[in-house]
Amino acid sequence: MDNTINRKDYDEKAFKKLLVNFLKTKPQGATQLEMVVGTGLSKDWVELAVRALLDDYPAHLETNEKHELIYVFDFDAKEESLTFLQVANKVLRGIWKGFIVFFKVWTLLMYCTYFLVNAIILILFFIVISIFALFAGYEGGFGSGGFIERVMGQGERIVQDAFALLNRRPSEEQEDDEGAVHQMFSYIFGETIPKPDDLAIEKLLLNFIVQNKGKIVAAEIVQLTGWSIRKAQEETAQLMASYHGDAEVTDEGVIVYSFPDLEDSQEINKLVETYNQKLRAKKLTEIKKREHKKLLEEHTQLLATKAENESGENIQEKIPAPQLPTKAELRETHAEEIEEAVKLGTAPIWERLLPARRMNDNDKEINRSIVSGNQFNWMMSFLSPIMLVVTFMLIVGAFKDDSDISLSFFLNKTYLIILFVIPFCYSFLFWLIPNLRRFRVNAVNRRIDAINEKYRLLGVIFDQIPGKLYKHEVLDGLQQKIVPEGKKLRNKELPQLLDQKAHELEAESMADTQGAYYIFEEVQTDLEVIKTIRNG
Repeated sequence: MDNTINRKDYDEKAFKKLLVNFLKTKPQGATQLEMVVGTGLSKDWVELAVRALLDDYPAHLETNEKHELIYVFDFDAKEESLTFLQVANKVLRGIWKGFIVFFKVWTLLMYCTYFLVNAIILILFFIVISIFALFAGYEGGFGSGGFIERVMGQGERIVQDAFALLNRRPSEEQEDDEGAVHQMFSYIFGETIPKPDDLAIEKLLLNFIVQNKGKIVAAEIVQLTGWSIRKAQEETAQLMASYHGDAEVTDEGVIVYSFPDLEDSQEINKLVETYNQKLRAKKLTEIKKREHKKLLEEHTQLLATKAENESGENIQEKIPAPQLPTKAELRETHAEEIEEAVKLGTAPIWERLLPARRMNDNDKEINRSIVSGNQFNWMMSFLSPIMLVVTFMLIVGAFKDDSDISLSFFLNKTYLIILFVIPFCYSFLFWLIPNLRRFRVNAVNRRIDAINEKYRLLGVIFDQIPGKLYKHEVLDGLQQKIVPEGKKLRNKELPQLLDQKAHELEAESMADTQGAYYIFEEVQTDLEVIKTIRNG
């Protein structure tokens, strides 16, 4: 993420697209100020982009109770004319998307086709072998002592895993589930990474300012972003220029940044509430997935326990499938957790840590099913050609004395390529690509862990304000505070890291009989003054 306020030049095409996407959610129209908060664009950029939109789409102006102009656009009345380059760009993007879909479907078809072919060959082989073994006088069939039962039991587990994967479909309980094609593609090539929001920092700060009476100080910007005091001051100057803010100096020497347009606006508050509703919906979806997974795990464990105690009986009839609570029930039982997610939207940076990169979008059960199927295909790439030859020879040999005619087909290159070379190479790549990606994912997560350690250290420092922060006391238990259990420390030089953060926050370094310590007077004064102003 670009952890800075965007200073890119005016891009009419991109900004018009942002405004159109926002205004389509506001059919009743919006003021320019609402467009600023909704898109994160500066007031000047919004004004210029709106003028350009007025040339492109039919629109009319209205006023609200505050006599502010409301722009109402009719995007359905006119189809935007496309240039040759725009048409060519759309065609190329369509071709690329089509290729991605084709590749995903091809990947799944290869997996499923060879899985089914191998399963049929395996079953046919054991049937033929068992029949001939019985005719040969073996009462227990081929492989007495339960060999067939053990092999078939293992095969049945793999088949169940694979078919459970293929039978998954998007459902009301799993709204974000894109089916087996996406799951297979994600397992091979990794998790879906959302497109970064170039204006995420601006939206975060604007949301905070709106919720806090249109005012903010440098220390709060540090809390929200993890920047140094100097960088917070530099970026706030850009923020003032973009969103028409003012700076006032209090008697204590604190610079308070004010944004009158964002203070006590009913329309802006409604816009912020809409944003908060999206946060609630996102958290509710996460809770739904978590509860569904928990219920499925409990149900699976219950089935396994019953199967051990009551082997031979129909367990599924005795234990019905779990029922997921409705959205209303989840919203009621997890109300506090959902509202906590809304507060987290403008919480300090050490409470909004960067998420770790995942290997893929799937849960463990899905991955286990995919791996089981690929292991089966890989193993059968060696066994299927042999099994098919043996099976065919036994069948032909039962009716003919000379079976040499049957070997001519099985010894040609096409047969070996179809049943051995292609499935072996496919299964090998299916295994290799995710394992190679693991090195990259681990490297990215190490960098993320290092950044999150710095954010947690910032939280430790702010917890000590006001007061003296003695270096030896902080360093004694610092690793336990900034490194989660089960993870390794990435920033090895903690004393230097503490000194660096103290310098960024312009702390004063002093010493007394207890040892060296820091005082964060500037940060402390900022927080005290802004609290007094808001409470006043």
